[in-house]
Amino acid sequence: MDDFPPQCPRCSRFISAIFTGALSEKGEDSEEAVFKCPNCLNFFIGVYTKRYGFDVYNFRASLPNTPVSVEFPLIDLISDRFSEIYNQTVAAEAYGLIDIAGTGYRKALEFIVKDYCIAMNPEDGGQIRKKFLKNVIDDHIDNGKLKRAATLTVWLGNDEGHYERRWVDKDLTDLKALLSLTIAFVQEEIQMEQYVRSMQPDTPIRINLREAPKT
Repeated sequence: MDDFPPQCPRCSRFISAIFTGALSEKGEDSEEAVFKCPNCLNFFIGVYTKRYGFDVYNFRASLPNTPVSVEFPLIDLISDRFSEIYNQTVAAEAYGLIDIAGTGYRKALEFIVKDYCIAMNPEDGGQIRKKFLKNVIDDHIDNGKLKRAATLTVWLGNDEGHYERRWVDKDLTDLKALLSLTIAFVQEEIQMEQYVRSMQPDTPIRINLREAPKT
């Protein structure tokens, strides 16, 4: 164990956590360690799980934790479910439900990719909804960066629902990083569409955007 929690779950500050020396084995592939926050001076628990195929424990979560919702105003313009699914998964992870968080992020990926592709190709909406996600990525995404990010994310996301992992040197942290890249590339496309509409109004619409949610 050499990676300490980067953030205190009690005060939410990014910190250099102080390891108290308390270590508890929770099973063959997991352990917990007690840390102290140098900011709020509270103690908290760091949860570690063994990386598949290696005698190395990686930081997974801090407890107790209060989930903080993440807003995706641009994604909300093409998807009415992604934000809800993503934030439910964030809550599950915050409460230490690590084993189900992976499948939650995988479901969030399915919604953002399919809703993006439907927004780009509304005439193909029916078949996009029914297709396997990998086929949707292959057949309906032209953006090279987005296609690569989404493909790698679906590979790791599928691992989260399997009995045995294929990508034994990758874990939930890697899945979240790739999902974040996928989200960023989709948001980039939406933002560009907004600028084109405002500056070149005669240009054909590429992405069908919904009306921004009223707050």
